[in-house]
Amino acid sequence: MMSSLQIRPFAYSDADYAAKAALLQASDPASTLTVEKLKFWDQWWDPKYRRELLLVESAGQIVASGSYEEWIWWYEPGRYYVGLEVHPSFRQQGIGAALYDHMQQRLAAQDPKGSLFMTKCREDQTATIRFLTKRGFQQTGRELASELNVEAFDPQRLVTSTEQMRQQGIELVTYPELADDPLCHRQCYALACESQQAMPARASRRCLLAASAPISRSSSMPSRSLPIQPLSQRRSSWRLIKGAMWV
Repeated sequence: MMSSLQIRPFAYSDADYAAKAALLQASDPASTLTVEKLKFWDQWWDPKYRRELLLVESAGQIVASGSYEEWIWWYEPGRYYVGLEVHPSFRQQGIGAALYDHMQQRLAAQDPKGSLFMTKCREDQTATIRFLTKRGFQQTGRELASELNVEAFDPQRLVTSTEQMRQQGIELVTYPELADDPLCHRQCYALACESQQAMPARASRRCLLAASAPISRSSSMPSRSLPIQPLSQRRSSWRLIKGAMWV
């Protein structure tokens, strides 16, 4: 198997996007990443930040993907976020280790070279945690994942709450309904920044954030707006509005 592996750059072709989306879906059946979302993220990416996407082929089949990118949200020279996915049918064969070593060699040749690596995984992915800790990663934080199964959700359960909000002047609207509001994105960003302050502390979050060396804490992070998807594509996103205030 290892002798037949080919690690190559992602070609940004329809075929590579379809193969990567299928790989991510196989690795995590709950994944919501689609070809369209992958393309959107790549189109949004700011090229001034270093980034490389890789695929691993075996006998013409995509069996793994990897990536490293400068940490946009918390930039520091030499800090990289790394990602690695191996198809479930091809795990425990050394493919992940070979891809990780390849990325480390690539990062060592960068200027500045990679010196601090960050990644995430679910805490129930014990094999992944072993893989990371074996390579010097250590847990530095936890995140809480909150999801809603829209197919199983019963909206009737919230009839009373919806009426209470209506009486307070709070309206539930979709993103497309706010397309003509020139302050839509700015208010959404401000709301996200403020509401994140009330999120549970790191000790109570569920997802592992790992790094290969202790992270230096800084009180100042570079200001950067979040990726904004066209309003017409956000069909399941909602915001609560009371007058001109987003709640």
